[in-house]
Amino acid sequence: WVLNNTITKLSHWLVRYPGRVLPVAVNISAALFAEQEFVAILAKLITDLGIPPALLELEITERVAMLDVEYTLNTLKELKKLGIGLSIDDFGTGYSNLAYLRLYPVDILKIDISFIKNVHLDGKKQNLVRAIIGMAQALGMKTIAEGVECQEELDFLINEKCDQYQGFFFGKPVAENKLILNLT
Repeated sequence: WVLNNTITKLSHWLVRYPGRVLPVAVNISAALFAEQEFVAILAKLITDLGIPPALLELEITERVAMLDVEYTLNTLKELKKLGIGLSIDDFGTGYSNLAYLRLYPVDILKIDISFIKNVHLDGKKQNLVRAIIGMAQALGMKTIAEGVECQEELDFLINEKCDQYQGFFFGKPVAENKLILNLT
């Protein structure tokens, strides 16, 4: 439902706000990702609603990525061929096999909030975040820090060359009608 609703909203926004629609990221559940027809159904939905695939980013967790490595690799490759953005969400909290991670056509590693919260106060967290950013860069991936809540966390992440940031420091979630007001 969430994926279908998101793609439908994107379709409406493209008509109403041409040239001003940003990509939207959607978390994909393990159950949905495991459906054998997932890619085919998604491709049809995107085509039927006229959505440029680059406006959609799918997020899967490390746990989902490692459940069935061969299936995951094939599915991610198919999604990538469609032009959909791919990210590993909550990175660092699962059990990634780095040998497989390097094979996945993933664009972004999203660094879990548990590493970001008070990172400026914890040397071990700092080392882990540096390692994640360095690994992502070595693999040609971007990084997004989840849960940035203060200037000191942001300053550390900027200094370490994290690519993007999200969290309450930048703003709280807003209802669609408030977001739309900013587009008009």
